[in-house]
Amino acid sequence: MHAMDDSTSLPDTLQLPAMENLAGSLMLALPLTSVPHSRGEAAVAAFTRDLRFPETSAAESIPRWIFVPRYSTSVDGAAKVELTLNPRSWWNVRFRGEWIGPGYVTLGYTQLINDIGRITIAPTVRLLNSRLILSGSIGLQQNNLLQDKLATTQRLIGSVNLSAQLSSAISVAASYTNYGIRSNHVNDTLRVSTISQMFNFNPSFRFLTGTLRHSIAVGYSYSSVVDHNVVTAQQQQFQGHSLNIAYALQLPNNWIFTTTIFGSKNEAGENPAPSMLNISETIRVPVFKSLELLGSAGYGIQEVASQQSENFFLRFSGHYSLKPFGKLSLLFLLQSTTSENSEVQFLRGSVRYSVNW
Repeated sequence: MHAMDDSTSLPDTLQLPAMENLAGSLMLALPLTSVPHSRGEAAVAAFTRDLRFPETSAAESIPRWIFVPRYSTSVDGAAKVELTLNPRSWWNVRFRGEWIGPGYVTLGYTQLINDIGRITIAPTVRLLNSRLILSGSIGLQQNNLLQDKLATTQRLIGSVNLSAQLSSAISVAASYTNYGIRSNHVNDTLRVSTISQMFNFNPSFRFLTGTLRHSIAVGYSYSSVVDHNVVTAQQQQFQGHSLNIAYALQLPNNWIFTTTIFGSKNEAGENPAPSMLNISETIRVPVFKSLELLGSAGYGIQEVASQQSENFFLRFSGHYSLKPFGKLSLLFLLQSTTSENSEVQFLRGSVRYSVNW
């Protein structure tokens, strides 16, 4: 991947310098035997932070269309490896290692965080013909790989997941994650010690009453962030609860009615935290094989910083298949938001035609 900014398109007053980047990687997968499997990737990147710097002597030996080394250029690498062991068909364990150098930059994925080393162990167990699956992972992550920073930050990563198909009508999924961040304390640095955790519980039920099909899905989530730093602890405490309930009813003519209720309650120490409650109803009507109509309406209440607002929406859409000549869609949306000091209404209508070949 090669990317270079056109410096002539940037005005002289702009503080963002023009950059150039060359990155390449090699991925390899290898089944060592019938039990262990391994795969990995190694990458190297050259990154020029400012094209205004003069060229180095190495520029004479590299074609300019590939890359031009400058005095603002850095070269670094990254690598990751994964080894999976399958001693039995009902359990396996996976080992992962990742190293991203502090100077490794790829403009093809600007969200990539560098200066990270990470080791993870993730076992998986399947029981009762895979109707019960237990999985988890635990790992350690840290930065300051070259020890060129004053302080090093470490992060403990752990998670546990459960998936159970108790019967053809009842299933349960649950997960728990725990992330801890801490840094060593030296002069002119701030000690960091934070623990973040989240718990999710998602049961679902399906049953019949005569010719009617029913399904109920429940989702509960709890999250918390605890700061053990005595300086910033009062500003970083957070706890949140959310509950989502969805009920779907399918009639013999394939009409589907779906009712959804969602609520959340948050606490952020001494600071006000947002809370909300939303209720919505959706109707799906297949008129015939090529035409489908959907209608939905919803009402919600939100409270932020002791100020309450109400939301209402009404949505209608239709989809007509013109096979093999594409698909025609119609959308109508009305949305209204009312608070103590303002009222905003939004109306949208659109017609869309799409064709794939």
